[in-house]
Amino acid sequence: MTNYTADDAASTNVFVLAIRPGSDSTGNITLPRAFATVGGANVGCAQIQSDQEDDDMDYGCYGVTSFASQTAYYVTLMPNGVEVSTTIEVYSGFSEGTTGACASSYVSSSGSSIWLWVIIGVIVVLAVVIIAGAIGGFLYMKKKKSSYQLYEDA
Repeated sequence: MTNYTADDAASTNVFVLAIRPGSDSTGNITLPRAFATVGGANVGCAQIQSDQEDDDMDYGCYGVTSFASQTAYYVTLMPNGVEVSTTIEVYSGFSEGTTGACASSYVSSSGSSIWLWVIIGVIVVLAVVIIAGAIGGFLYMKKKKSSYQLYEDA
């Protein structure tokens, strides 16, 4: 059971339900489903897809009209034959947006895409520093060799 406030179920929000296999998933992981219910009525469901990997989530966005008169919703996971030791990750919550514009960005996950940009940024900065250091070192050695040659000639 998850409690929520009237602000969460505002008309400018959508309810998002998402599911993905955990890192230790074994067996047929396309069978599990997550169902969300509020006030005894089914709001939506999500099922793991066969092409999901890593941080991919199967998600759905649903209108919030059925949430208006309630203060809690339930998410039920139906494992459907998945091995006992398998981890299934489920996300449920409210996000600002519309059901028509439902996107993966509505799903709060680990944010791996931000880490990708951080790693790319670090690599670029490191490459620039190495190149600048190589050029500076070359010029320094050239100048030092030139001044050393002057002492030799004198």
